[in-house]
Amino acid sequence: MSATGTCLLGKASPQECEFYSVPLFSTEKRSQDTRAYSTERTFHSGSELGTVDALEISSGSYAHVVGLVGPYNAGKTCFLLSLYLMASRQLLAESYLFRRSLTLQGFEDRAHRLREWPGGPLPEKLADHTILADDRRPGFVHLGLLRHGEPIDLLLSDLPGEWTTSLMNRADTAERWEFLKRADGIIVVFDGKELTGKERFVQVIGAQHLFQRFKETLGIPTDIPLVILVSKADEIEMKRPEILDEIEHSAIGLGFSPTVILCASFSRKPEVVANGQGVMSAIEHIVQHSDESYVDWRKLAPSPADDSQRPFRMFKFLS
Repeated sequence: MSATGTCLLGKASPQECEFYSVPLFSTEKRSQDTRAYSTERTFHSGSELGTVDALEISSGSYAHVVGLVGPYNAGKTCFLLSLYLMASRQLLAESYLFRRSLTLQGFEDRAHRLREWPGGPLPEKLADHTILADDRRPGFVHLGLLRHGEPIDLLLSDLPGEWTTSLMNRADTAERWEFLKRADGIIVVFDGKELTGKERFVQVIGAQHLFQRFKETLGIPTDIPLVILVSKADEIEMKRPEILDEIEHSAIGLGFSPTVILCASFSRKPEVVANGQGVMSAIEHIVQHSDESYVDWRKLAPSPADDSQRPFRMFKFLS
């Protein structure tokens, strides 16, 4: 395994394994004749990972890919920041500990408004609008945790809300979402206040189009863990919006089995609703489902043409 120096297939060294790849963020060079390697290292900027970076991470061990989907100002970035801050301050559930992140700078860049907050009421805008280094390809943030002492890696997409709106409205923009076919789960974020406001029926129509794109345009399997996340739920007193029934039923009608979670990434009423409520519930739902359906790929005969070998072949469009 490139991350630990131990080959999961039992080879004496990772370099002897046919699936070994040069570790991420290393300038290690391989000689075809001598198998000699240099150990000079370089470092990623840490702002975000592209699909090639994400492929490198999953080449040596399994990485849980989470698609975070939602329109502008739905609360996606606040969800990511809440997860990061809870992890870095060891405020997750007892079974989880922060291990590492390859995008620390990216998290900190997104969190600068919160770092500058002087106290008192939370500002209306907690995070900046997501801007990708390459606006044609998805970007990811990385979080490594220990769960019951076992390492897990999370790759969470952080995409501008305009991408989701475009997907709702135009099928020809679906290609940029191809990575969802590899995702272990999808979290669709809806602003709880908008689900109780005058434009709530617009949210229903957008959700219906989105779920149809998932199934009919992208061909995402309907058994994928699908979380309908109601953000800013502290501002609606943690009450499930009535219109949510229509959104949930639209997904069920297409064959999905959605799980609804009310979330308060940063609570404006912390004395009533705890900060981060619902955040880890969404992540755990996806990770646990992945564990239950996990096939021990180490016991399989690896096939380069087999897309089910997820640790070795992450994104179909990169192969």
